Amino acid sequence: MKKIALPMLLAAVILACAWYVSARATGIAHHPSPIHVPNPAPVKPITLSNGSLAMSVSTNNPNILQNSDGKMILQIDLEAVRAEIQGHKPLNIALVIDRSGSMAERGKLEYARKAAQELVDRLGKNDRLAVIIYDDVAEVLVPSTKVKDREWIKEKIAGITERGATNLAEGLALGYSQLREYLDREAINQVIILSDGLANRGITGKGDIQRMVSNWREEGVSVTALGLGMDFNEDLMMGIANASGGHYNFIESPDQLAGIYEKELNTLMATVGKDVKIVINTAEGVKLDDVYGYDAKIAGSEIEIPLGAFDGGQHRIIVAHLSAPTSALGKKDVAQVRLDYRDMLSDSKKVTTIAKVDVICVADMARVEEKRNLAVEGNSYWLGNSRENTTAIQAIEGGRKDDAVRWYERKVQEIRAQNAPIQSPQLESQAKQYENDLSNLKKIDNLQDGRGKVMVKKGKELQRLQSLGYISQ
Repeated sequence: MKKIALPMLLAAVILACAWYVSARATGIAHHPSPIHVPNPAPVKPITLSNGSLAMSVSTNNPNILQNSDGKMILQIDLEAVRAEIQGHKPLNIALVIDRSGSMAERGKLEYARKAAQELVDRLGKNDRLAVIIYDDVAEVLVPSTKVKDREWIKEKIAGITERGATNLAEGLALGYSQLREYLDREAINQVIILSDGLANRGITGKGDIQRMVSNWREEGVSVTALGLGMDFNEDLMMGIANASGGHYNFIESPDQLAGIYEKELNTLMATVGKDVKIVINTAEGVKLDDVYGYDAKIAGSEIEIPLGAFDGGQHRIIVAHLSAPTSALGKKDVAQVRLDYRDMLSDSKKVTTIAKVDVICVADMARVEEKRNLAVEGNSYWLGNSRENTTAIQAIEGGRKDDAVRWYERKVQEIRAQNAPIQSPQLESQAKQYENDLSNLKKIDNLQDGRGKVMVKKGKELQRLQSLGYISQ
């Protein structure tokens, strides 16, 4: 029996070594190994909380192999407290409504007027509202005012009629100018823009519009971008939301609009942290390889990741891929992670939380293997899948059904194999989502019809949330 067991043990060790070297060469940080790791030692994250947001910082391994490529995963887990908010911080809202000719179709403008009037009824007397309408040009329908004379505001909204083209950028800019007159760091300053079409007048370039709104977030102004129907540019609208730290929604049917406005107001009223950002200062020799989902601002060794606002109970994971020097054994500083935000539960005071991250460079691969953090590996893989899902969405958009089907079939099988040792609820949910997408895809004969367009828009909406690390509640 011993004669048989010894060769088997040696073979297992050789296979494990070969896998580890191969995984390091191909980037273990991006795709965790499906090989079972028996009872890996749990590694406690660094958890800190100085206010309404709690931050936990973890790595995929506290040990790193000497003379390896030094690739590692840094996970930052942010969760906002669930709080019973007595009243809400004042809202400073600019509602920007598309009145272009296409809004006459399917009663879209009628629903938009009704939804805007219901929004007026939901606001408090200390909240401010401006209403801007735009077609070829933009104009102020209701200058920013405290919501006291509701009937007057609603009458102005009732008189909106459709005409012209879509000067989306001018509508945005006019909304911002109305907010800026009454800008208040202790208020929630939000532009909410609705569009059913393409930006075809004034500034139309996605990059130009994104740069415009990204400057506003430095003043505490975010944009909620609402796309209505099948013909708007979802990439532009999502880009606006991402650049400003705001929200995005795809509205398939006009009768859903009132519910979306209500959801948005509830979210804004439940804000517990705003102007949230993560700043990572890497140690000497440590390099940033990637940050999933975010356009990080990099200046030397400092990496800034703006996150916008957090409402109560919101939970997000941010994953950064780093490379650390591994020539010398011993403890190595990796990074300092700083969380900055304004705590809306404490009179908008600035809060700063700092965590320091280090690893130990070791010569023994077994010490690395026994400390693998499968949860962090799984979250990195989950976010990577979301990015890769672009391949399938683009195939659907281009009418290449077979390519999209093959991607979903392969990815579902791969996720289930990878998740066997990890048991991540995010990965299991992702596998089920892709199975559902696959089932719906197989039922569509012509990807250019309405069902195909809906699948693309819904797919991009969900992909955005996943790539930003939102954990479902």
